[in-house]
Amino acid sequence: MILPDSGGGGRTWRLSERQIRTLRAWAWLAAIVLLALGVSWLALAWHATRTASLQAELQAARAEAAQVQELARALDEVEGAYTRLRALFGMAGGDAADMLPPLHKN
Repeated sequence: MILPDSGGGGRTWRLSERQIRTLRAWAWLAAIVLLALGVSWLALAWHATRTASLQAELQAARAEAAQVQELARALDEVEGAYTRLRALFGMAGGDAADMLPPLHKN
């Protein structure tokens, strides 16, 4: 029963069983939709919290990659210097080869 504030008479709605079932189905559908929205929002919020940590990991990986590239350049320079040193001593073979072993073992 619904009673208006104006002081007039109340209104009574009479619903059939079919209307009650229809309203109940719509209520369940609305509850399921709201639950799905809540779950999807929670999943989105969880992923958003991980974004900062993933960005920090990405920055650390980029810094590490830059260090690896710098080490590779330094290694190339050292290998070149070692090759020049071997050439300076004439290490094509012989007994002196034990003093400065080859750069790469085959």
